[in-house]
Amino acid sequence: MAATRLAILGGGPAGYLAAIRAAQLGAAVTLIEERELGGVCLNRGCIPSKALLRSAEVRGLILRSAEFGVPAETKAPDWQTVFSRKERIVKGLRLGVEHLMIKNRIAVVRGRGRLLDSRRIEVSGPDGTTLVTADRIIIATGSRPAVPPIPGAELPGVMTTDEALELEASPRSAVIIGAGAVGAEFATFFNAMGVNVTVVEMANQMLPGTDSDIAAEVLKSLKRRGVTVKLGSKVLRLDRGDNGIKVTAEGAEGAVEAVGDIVLLAAGCRLRSDEVCIPELGITCRRGAISVDDYLQTSVEGVYAASDVIGGQLLAHVALAEGRTAAENALGRARPLAVRLGAPAEALAELIHPHPTLSEAVMEAAADAIGRAIHK
Repeated sequence: MAATRLAILGGGPAGYLAAIRAAQLGAAVTLIEERELGGVCLNRGCIPSKALLRSAEVRGLILRSAEFGVPAETKAPDWQTVFSRKERIVKGLRLGVEHLMIKNRIAVVRGRGRLLDSRRIEVSGPDGTTLVTADRIIIATGSRPAVPPIPGAELPGVMTTDEALELEASPRSAVIIGAGAVGAEFATFFNAMGVNVTVVEMANQMLPGTDSDIAAEVLKSLKRRGVTVKLGSKVLRLDRGDNGIKVTAEGAEGAVEAVGDIVLLAAGCRLRSDEVCIPELGITCRRGAISVDDYLQTSVEGVYAASDVIGGQLLAHVALAEGRTAAENALGRARPLAVRLGAPAEALAELIHPHPTLSEAVMEAAADAIGRAIHK
């Protein structure tokens, strides 16, 4: 019997993991990607931002080294070296993903894919147009940084994280619009590099949608470092001035203004479902996200979807789990969205956790659920 042909649209965490898992199950796999393998997380998100934050952490430790009994001095940060290190880390991991494609005999087609129907994808690449046919398809096109409809958002110096991760020189000042995880990370990094940072957030807390106590601690940490944070402030417009880009916002107590050499738009992501959520294909979408059942199959039989493009938590580890699940279901394994251990809270509370580690929080949370928390 011939191997099942599986085509995967998108080479991010969900896409490349789905490709590997499907190859392990004996499928003939084609992976379509228009940019770098590894997707946003590896190339323009989690990995490069953590590399930059590590440099920020090292500089912070040196500046505080006397507290540890090891007094030291440091010069101004070497921006080029910081970003070169980031790029080396990203490149090394990307080469690792490319090696896995070769190792698992996965055909990689470079170009922008467009779904024609439940069995065909048209790929426009550097060498022309290619038609990929398959028995099953997985859509894993992910998301891109959102550009909010703010007048002036097109001005030079206004950028998303994609451009911020490629800055060739340090700005003197930066205004960050958005105080979610991405905004908080860049505020921390820029501040450690000696940049004057202002964060403007429409919600009334840092990290909107997360635990308020944690958000309050992050806010205190940023303020201690000298970051200016304007919460409850809706940005109205951006204007080019003599001293940089002026951000005008409206807060509870009136007008709020901030000026920066650059303005970073960190206001969330937009799902990349543009060429899928069209009536002709018959794939049902809701609020820009592809609708899937418990087995990650879309409304079109044989077409599955995973990662950011189906909405929910836009996190790389969620995408990895969804990619594996989609691949197994596409090949007839019938595995549900959710992984359940089934362990009672008592069992988690009684497990011995290494100390001191973050995993102890799981033990304490389980103990709290049964009224036995010790450190609450």
